Amino acid sequence: MTAGIHTDFDRQVYVLLGLPFDAVTQGEAANRLRQAMRERTPCLWVTPNVNFVAAARHDPAFRASILKAHLSTVDGMPLVWLARWVGVPLPERVSGSDVFDQLCENSECDAPRTVFLYGGDDGVAPIAHEVLNARHSGMRSVGWLSPGRGSVAELSRPDDLLHIKEARADFLLVSLGAVKGHLWIDRNWSAVDTPVVSHLGAVINFLAGSVRRAPAWMQRLGFEWLWRIWQENTLWRRYYNDGKQLFSILRQTLFLLLNQSKKWSQSVALHPPVVQVNASPGCMTWTLSGVFTANGLSELRQLANGLNRQDVDLVVDLTQMCWLDSAAMGVLMLVHAHQSQTGRKLVWRGESARKVFAAHGCDYLLT
Repeated sequence: MTAGIHTDFDRQVYVLLGLPFDAVTQGEAANRLRQAMRERTPCLWVTPNVNFVAAARHDPAFRASILKAHLSTVDGMPLVWLARWVGVPLPERVSGSDVFDQLCENSECDAPRTVFLYGGDDGVAPIAHEVLNARHSGMRSVGWLSPGRGSVAELSRPDDLLHIKEARADFLLVSLGAVKGHLWIDRNWSAVDTPVVSHLGAVINFLAGSVRRAPAWMQRLGFEWLWRIWQENTLWRRYYNDGKQLFSILRQTLFLLLNQSKKWSQSVALHPPVVQVNASPGCMTWTLSGVFTANGLSELRQLANGLNRQDVDLVVDLTQMCWLDSAAMGVLMLVHAHQSQTGRKLVWRGESARKVFAAHGCDYLLT
């Protein structure tokens, strides 16, 4: 699903710990997915949590697959709390399980949408398929596959991909483990020709009843991880390692972010955002100067939208740039993903910008 790349640069995307997050509620996320299914327009939906942040820090291929998303919702109360602390306006936790439940709510306005279940533990997907279709809901399963274990290449069997494609589902729900699952999607999405795809690791288990969700009060308090460990004892090691890596990432970025944000947030009037453009055949240069915050991004977004109309190499000169807040960094991250997917070059200039990118956990963009 990569032909004719079109990026929505008007998305309200904010960067937190090096990953993009859409500032949407559960209802807004569900409506975006319903629209994409109804119109059969490509929509890769990702649900980053602490595990994603930790893995993306050290796995460039996994990180690149996340940056391609059309919708990225925050799944994990620790990230919601952190966002509130540093002033990133994510309205609420928007977990994959909760949004999928909302998609399953029966609507008199829409015919049921269709889903294909791919992955999960042996024997779980067919049970989830039967349970979902026994309900009178807004989602109907049109097939399932339990591919077993193996590498991404081993799980990319042409017969399986053809089986998924011929089901003509509106939604492909993948459950292979976060890193492997997203790499599988990145490799095979165009072959299965399904408009909406997401890796929702636990949803198949929840549907089948092999794992129960934590009570609502535990979810609200951010203790769902304790419930998950009780349900699946082997998860404790993953949560422990994720916690250690999150602490390390915060140690590298948080003080820098708070310090730089405080230093520049009150200086927009003294350092207004300005973008100068220099175009030549096949290449464009943007020179950014001043302080870029959420309220002053209209010109930058307009320029970025122009990339949808012409494929050009891009140079972004940040030598005179003072500060980018998380919304401005979100626009530049969308630009990075767009250039990567279209195969056009993106060159960053300005060593002084490294501290700004590092504060947002995005210094990897400069390498």
